[in-house]
Amino acid sequence: MIDWNDFRHHFIIRHEGEDDSRLNWRLIAGALSALIISMCGWWWLLKLIAIFIIWSALAADYIINWIEELQLQEYSGLYDLLQRFLVLKSVKKYLVDEVTRPRLGRVFYERSDHIVIPGINVFIDHRHGFDGYIEIELLPEYNDLINDPDFLVKLSGHLRRFANRYSVASMKISATGNKVIYTLADARTDNSIELEPALNKNYDSVNVLDLKHFIDWNQAYHAVISGVTGSGKTKLIEYLLICAKINNWDIRILDPKQSDLARIQESDQIAVACEKDDMLELLHESVKEMQHAQRRYKEDPTVALTPHLIVVDELAALKAMLDRKEQQQLLDDLKQIALLGRQAKFHLIIGVQQANANNVPTEIREQMGIKILLGNSTATERKFLFTDCQINTEIENVGQGIISVNNSPAEIFNVPWITDIDPIEYINS
Repeated sequence: MIDWNDFRHHFIIRHEGEDDSRLNWRLIAGALSALIISMCGWWWLLKLIAIFIIWSALAADYIINWIEELQLQEYSGLYDLLQRFLVLKSVKKYLVDEVTRPRLGRVFYERSDHIVIPGINVFIDHRHGFDGYIEIELLPEYNDLINDPDFLVKLSGHLRRFANRYSVASMKISATGNKVIYTLADARTDNSIELEPALNKNYDSVNVLDLKHFIDWNQAYHAVISGVTGSGKTKLIEYLLICAKINNWDIRILDPKQSDLARIQESDQIAVACEKDDMLELLHESVKEMQHAQRRYKEDPTVALTPHLIVVDELAALKAMLDRKEQQQLLDDLKQIALLGRQAKFHLIIGVQQANANNVPTEIREQMGIKILLGNSTATERKFLFTDCQINTEIENVGQGIISVNNSPAEIFNVPWITDIDPIEYINS
């Protein structure tokens, strides 16, 4: 099967009324060839084949560009094909407008010039939630434009104006280094999932978040979940606690706010602490359990260790309750779990409104394989968790946010909706 991406290349847009002698001689050559072939005494099918071959050779680049504009690669349905074609036309128009206006004290093209436009591929798929991206070939003429920090915002705004629908969620350079890839978000479609009480979409150490994102605790061992009140932070923590209980993990919860998580009942599997001294003691006991598990594993690497999940909700609130000596003990215990918990299957979740260095020390934050920021946020807040976050889209929905797993590019995701049950009651049942 032909991979048309191998043939994609930049092409030239010519303005109305502009004479294109190169195209004219191709038309003339093709017409003369067709006339000569039609006068030959060949069988009519051979004539058609010969004419087709000659015209294809003369206009190969036009045919390739025509195929590219049809967006036939990775076909996902007629509706998606139409959306891809419309987005492609919209992006081309935007690029032409951008490179023909003064930028940074210079003009790339005058309106009378032949304008070189990079190869563009759009992919849109609504079959399972939404998946979409725009690939733009990197050309020297566009380096300043694409590297402009405002370009991502402007492109996103342009697409939002187009049918008030699509926006750019993030940007990255392709593995080959010759294309820039813009991940799309669709305002009319999300990838969120609804989970029935059975939660049968969770498999052992894998927790499904939405149709595109999941957490594999065997690959990423600790998580920091940040977000202001009302962003869905507690709901996500409750969901992860349900998954841990279903999979028979031992659970330790520190809730200084004494709010939702404090309603969870203690059992052989779950321990909950809300008072200052109780929380410090529970965390320190967890460290001792981890050290015991490490010794067992060292003696017998084949031993089946029980995974543990330690949740500290609102770490900043807990630190505010402690004096300097107690704070040091808290941070030392958290650091031990963050640094040494992997081998013993001890997983740490830290919930906090802002994941800055004052609330979550850098040496602990750097051990968090799962970084989540829920709700709308400023660029500064995003940089606390994601050093190279290219997402500029506003987060408008409760339970939606940004996720990065093991330093993967940050992406927008949705917290799953748990239907027909109260998560706390489900955990207590």
